[in-house]
Amino acid sequence: MDKLRSSNQIKSIDCDVHPVVNNGLEPLYKYMTQSWKQKFKMSGLVPHSNRHVNPRGSVTRKDITLDGSTAGSDPILTKDYLDEFNVESAVLIAMQPSQLSVVWTDADMVNAVASAYNDYFIENWLSADKRYHLTINVNPQDPQLAVKEIKRLSKVSGVVGINLPLINIMLGDRYYYPIYKAAIEENLPIVTHITGAEGTYLGSASLAGGLTKYYVERYITYPQIAYSNIVNLIFEGVFEKFPDLKVIFAEYGFSGLGPLMTRMDQSWRNLRIETPWVKKRPSEYIKENIFFTTQPIDEMQQDHFDQMIEMIDGKNNLLFSSDYPHWDNDMPDETFHRLFKDDDVRKCILRDNALRIFNERLRND
Repeated sequence: MDKLRSSNQIKSIDCDVHPVVNNGLEPLYKYMTQSWKQKFKMSGLVPHSNRHVNPRGSVTRKDITLDGSTAGSDPILTKDYLDEFNVESAVLIAMQPSQLSVVWTDADMVNAVASAYNDYFIENWLSADKRYHLTINVNPQDPQLAVKEIKRLSKVSGVVGINLPLINIMLGDRYYYPIYKAAIEENLPIVTHITGAEGTYLGSASLAGGLTKYYVERYITYPQIAYSNIVNLIFEGVFEKFPDLKVIFAEYGFSGLGPLMTRMDQSWRNLRIETPWVKKRPSEYIKENIFFTTQPIDEMQQDHFDQMIEMIDGKNNLLFSSDYPHWDNDMPDETFHRLFKDDDVRKCILRDNALRIFNERLRND
């Protein structure tokens, strides 16, 4: 394995690294108004809520830290991962505020916490290493508050995207238009990452049949959430109204994207009269406006994998991600070794696509 790592000459950009805040909401108090600070102190709220009990005990790996701290909670320790695997840039996607955005029903409370998390990571992570870059969390329950947060932080050095959690309103709905407009104005892509809490209190982000009972069911059915929202984005005409909008689906799985594209194109041809504003084949919008991160990668034969990458135009719309420090992550050496055999494809997926899609904001030079 060490030989494999040392032979890796291509630097990677990791588009899904999860930073963590320890000790509940207390570290966030300095970034809140006095009234919100007092409210949270009195309520004793904890920054985590989930429907399923993880059978492994935790979503994070337990073999990373030696001092007992939560993996991903220390930007200095996380630098060890970047150094060991030659990671040029890491896109930070914070899961704690994303989960709260879909389980708390008070939009103002969600906004106060999301903003505090943003300020915390800007001060404590972006200053720790120039390789860290942040997707700012915005409030999906109130688009106007989300726009305000985008405008507040879009010019901060190291901010590269907008983290938009999914609630019970599909992404194609005009409800989100103010957020999309602001994203284009500030030249930032939308990133939406699975939280594991979809549907817990605010309804489903399109979970067929309702909420799952077991963790393993939820884990397997992640892709349907992304695919339902992709269909909705395209057939509602979002990319005709906002042709420059970029939407990244992180950690939803991409192996079913090819059949989805084929089915969408066929149905579009047969039923074009219903949605005349969809002027191109749905697969064209996917290739131009929608992107996926690589983790989790489904296991399959190499020739099948290569065919799938070609079918979905993975050379241009896949972004490497490890999901560090979660237990089911795909570390860079494993991805290099097993999957991306073609040097040109490997280079695009591991680095070049991210530079392009994040509008060169990931450059450290």
